[in-house]
Amino acid sequence: MCTLREATKIRELRLFIQDIVEPSRGWALDETIMLHVKGGDAPNSVHFWRSPPSIVLGNLRLNRDQMGFLEGKNVSIIRRVTDGPTFYADEGSLLFGFILDTRDPFFPRELNDLYRLVYSPLIETIENFGLKCAFDNTSYLFVDDVVISQVSQFWYYDVLVFQGVVYLDIDVDFANSAGILPKKVSSLKRLSSSEKKIKEFIGEASHRIREKFGAALVEGSLTDLEKNTFERVLKTKYQSPKWNLEFSPPLAYGKLLIEVLTASPPTKMCSQIEKNVKEGIKMSGNEEEIELRIWRRGRGLPPGVTVTNGLIEAAKKSQIPAVIVNGELKYGRNVPTPEELSDVIREEIKRIK
Repeated sequence: MCTLREATKIRELRLFIQDIVEPSRGWALDETIMLHVKGGDAPNSVHFWRSPPSIVLGNLRLNRDQMGFLEGKNVSIIRRVTDGPTFYADEGSLLFGFILDTRDPFFPRELNDLYRLVYSPLIETIENFGLKCAFDNTSYLFVDDVVISQVSQFWYYDVLVFQGVVYLDIDVDFANSAGILPKKVSSLKRLSSSEKKIKEFIGEASHRIREKFGAALVEGSLTDLEKNTFERVLKTKYQSPKWNLEFSPPLAYGKLLIEVLTASPPTKMCSQIEKNVKEGIKMSGNEEEIELRIWRRGRGLPPGVTVTNGLIEAAKKSQIPAVIVNGELKYGRNVPTPEELSDVIREEIKRIK
C-alpha cells in the first residue's frame, strides 16, 4: 500500500510569488488559474503573496456598521472564491493558493487525506518554529486555543482551489478587536521565539511542497490567454461590490451566457434547438463574447457552477427544451430559429456592454 507521499508525485507545479498586491488582483489570479487548469491549458499552480490590510470574506455578509468600521480603518473588504470562515490579511500575513486538477491519479480520493496533503507543507513549516499545531480538517490550524493559520476550499469540476493565510506577524490586536473573525487569532511572532522573514518562510514551504508532491516548482507567469481572462475576472468579479459585498457572482465574467436545457437523452426537438442555438451564435458574429452551456435534465450540475434563475425556472416548470439567456428563460418548449436567436443575442450583447 502506497503512502500519501508515494502516491502523490506529479512532475511540475507552476509557482507564482508576489509581494504586496492589491487584494482584488491577488484573489482574481487564483480564479483565473482555476478556469484555465479546468480548460486544460494551464498547469497545476501554487501562489504565494501578500496584501494590504483586508477582511477576506468566504460565506459571510457584513452589515452596514461593520462595513463602515472597516472603511474608517482603511481596511479593504474582499471576497474570495473559496467557502468558509473569514480571514484577516495584512502585510504581515502570507496568503497562499493551490490550484490543482485532482483527476491526476496520484491525488488521494478521500477529501481529508487530500486536504491534509495539500496543507502539510505549510503546517510543517509552521511547526518548525517550535510550535505544535492541530488542524480541524477543514478550516483552522490551532496552536493551543488560538488560530495561527486558516484555509478554505472550492471545487470547480475536478479542480481544487485550496486557499489560505498564515499569520506570521499581523496586527493581532486589530484582527481580534474588529469583531468580525469567528475565532481568536495570533501570530508566529507572538507565539514563537524563532523569527523568519516571509521570504525564508516561502523558501522552506516551497522545499516541503517539492518533497510532498515529488514535483519541480517552476516560477512562471500567466499566458496571454490567461492574461485576457484575468482582466475579465478582475473587472466583473473582484472589483465589483455585487460580489464583494452582496455575494452575487457574475454569470460568465462579462460574457453573454446562453444555456440550453434538454432531456436526457436529447429528443429530436432538443437536438434541433441545440443546433439552432449554435447556428444563431455564429450568425450573430459575437462568438468570442458568448459562453454556451448545455445541460441534460437529471444529470446534475458540476461543482462550482452558478445555477441561474432561468435554469431553475425551466427545470421547475419542466419547460424542456429551454433556452436561457443571461439567466432569463427566453424560450421554453418551442424551438426558435437561428435568425431569432441571432437577433436576441445581438440585443443582449448591446445591453450588457
